[in-house]
Amino acid sequence: MKIAFLAALLAALSLPISASAQVAQPAPAQMQRGSGPAVYHHWMKRLSTLNLSAQQQQQVQNVLGQYASQHPVGSPPDPQGRHALRDQIYSILSPAQQAQLHAEMQAQRARHMQRMEEQQQQQPVQPANPPR
Repeated sequence: MKIAFLAALLAALSLPISASAQVAQPAPAQMQRGSGPAVYHHWMKRLSTLNLSAQQQQQVQNVLGQYASQHPVGSPPDPQGRHALRDQIYSILSPAQQAQLHAEMQAQRARHMQRMEEQQQQQPVQPANPPR
C-alpha cells in the first residue's frame, strides 16, 4: 500500500517537471531576425503602404531575394548587409515614397517608445536595496 502511494506521489510530482520541459521553443526564423526570410517579410510589410509600381515591386523583390539567398536562416547578423539592403531599397523608391516611408518608420518608432514607457509605468517599482 505504501509503495503504491509513493509510486503515485512520484508520478504526480514528475508531471510538472516533464510538462515544463516540453514548452515550445520559438522557431529559428523567429529567433533570427536578421535572416533573409524575416527581413523579406519585414520589408514587404513596410513597403505595402507605398503604392509601388509593378517595376518597383519587381526590383524590391529581386533585391530582397538576393539578400535572403546570401543570409539564410541561422547565418550570423550582418548589420552592414542590412544597411546596404536599406540603401538599395531606398534607391528604388521615389523621393515622395522615401519621405512617406521615413515618416511611417518614425511614427512606428514613436508608438513603440510609448508602449515601452507604458509598460515601465505599469511595473511596480522595486527598491534598490530590499529590507532585511
